[in-house]
Amino acid sequence: MKDYDAVELAAGASRLELVPEFGGLINGLQLTLAGRTVELVAGLPDRAAMASNNYYRGVALYPSLNRMDGGAYEHNGERYQFVVNETERNNNLHGFLYTLAAAAENLQSEGDSGSVSLRYPVDGSYPGYPFAADVVMHYTLEENSLVMEFEVTNRHAAPVPVGLGWHPYFCIGGTSVSDMLLQLPAVEAAQVNDRMLPTGEMVRFDAYDEPAAIAERQFDHCFRLLDVKSSRRVSTRLWSPADKLGLEVWQDAGELGYNFIQVCIPPDRQSIAIEPMTCGINAFNTGDGLLTLTPGQTLRTRCGVRLINQP
Repeated sequence: MKDYDAVELAAGASRLELVPEFGGLINGLQLTLAGRTVELVAGLPDRAAMASNNYYRGVALYPSLNRMDGGAYEHNGERYQFVVNETERNNNLHGFLYTLAAAAENLQSEGDSGSVSLRYPVDGSYPGYPFAADVVMHYTLEENSLVMEFEVTNRHAAPVPVGLGWHPYFCIGGTSVSDMLLQLPAVEAAQVNDRMLPTGEMVRFDAYDEPAAIAERQFDHCFRLLDVKSSRRVSTRLWSPADKLGLEVWQDAGELGYNFIQVCIPPDRQSIAIEPMTCGINAFNTGDGLLTLTPGQTLRTRCGVRLINQP
């Protein structure tokens, strides 16, 4: 029996589990292809694990993502301070949305589709980001796909900096990531220092332009799409030869889209984080991909997941 409250969607045999109390984290995703239903998200077993969640499994990222140097930044001549939650490197990790309980709205779960919206109380009370906003995540589940739309409207009286991201840990059944193949879109990799902060150098990363074995390679890499101006759909693909199935993680890129991807493998190597992001590491200080929303402006980004056959 679960010791936490979850929102559950069904679409045929497919299932989605979200946990509003813990930042609306995605804690389970089963999709169906050709009569096979496969678990695609490595979740957390109980409340205690969700409360600690050291690897930020399944959470939405806002208003900053990845690492922020010292947790501090300047905006319009004022200095702001986020919590330093990566103390060993003196960084903030992943903003603060994951700390907020979301409210579920417009739940529909019937037949071959389901949908729900999670609304977050971003009221300007966070000291490091005293800017009110309407922040909503919309999930739509179908038998073979999940679509997520992130919607943010600036309710502050002045322009504000914004980054959006999603932090799911994907798996394909119980197959180790070391036994999978990965394919990335055309990207360049951010070079980082010993605090995992960017040096400013970007290097073309072509090792996974075509499907290639992950094997023992370790990832904790931020990639920028080579073309960040064209509005288009971009995909990262993960395949399990043993299961003869793959997973496509797509993101809408372009001027106000997801133009970055973070890829990370945790120590147990049973899952892999493939994270669509609108900006790069430490973007509140470097400006790399950082978006600015004017008062009343709404930003909508879309990404999704679907189960695919192995090529």
